[in-house]
Amino acid sequence: MRHMSELYTEFDHQHAPIHIIRFTGAQPTDDGFQAYLNGLSALYEDLSPLAIVFDAEQGLNIGLRYQRMQADWLKRMDGAMRAYCRGTAYVIKSALVRMTLRAIFALQPQPAPYKITADRDEAMQWCRDQLAEDTPPAVGSSS
Repeated sequence: MRHMSELYTEFDHQHAPIHIIRFTGAQPTDDGFQAYLNGLSALYEDLSPLAIVFDAEQGLNIGLRYQRMQADWLKRMDGAMRAYCRGTAYVIKSALVRMTLRAIFALQPQPAPYKITADRDEAMQWCRDQLAEDTPPAVGSSS
């Protein structure tokens, strides 16, 4: 039985600069969803390249109200995402969840490359590849 206070998401930073955000399957609350958005925003505070794996294997419960909050966040964070996010991979097995994701992107297109897969290892490898392609200007100029 799930508790009302169960987290909507869990953040895993042990693979930084690849950050894993796991959706727990819990129903979002206003506070829980805002905590998720605040956690996303915090990823950009370092002003350095990153990639994100959104792991929705446990399910993703998001109603229209939260889809709008997510779309508003995407609008606010567009510049930071374009500057620092090298890619987002979504681990999704459910067709319903894929539809929800498409609805969010229809409200506000994603400013970073993304991949949708059912396999977590594939998502991690795609993120590693995205980060590996990112070469700062100073690198490569010294041969």
